[in-house]
Amino acid sequence: MEDTQQTLTMEVPPGMRQGELTPRQRRNSLIAVIACISVVGMGLGVSIPLLALMMEREGLSVSGVVAPPFAF
Repeated sequence: MEDTQQTLTMEVPPGMRQGELTPRQRRNSLIAVIACISVVGMGLGVSIPLLALMMEREGLSVSGVVAPPFAF
């Protein structure tokens, strides 16, 4: 079998440097970052109070779970 390696190349538009993002790519990247951070924030926002309720049901102390660390 013959090993052929294909290289993807993109032509750089005039006035742009190699590796520079177009405005559309920059906007899409920003949207992706904001969406990922939002999903993680919502997940933590739901799971931490639920963890506190589960710990309370088991009879454990929950004072450090819900309160921010600088509140102590």
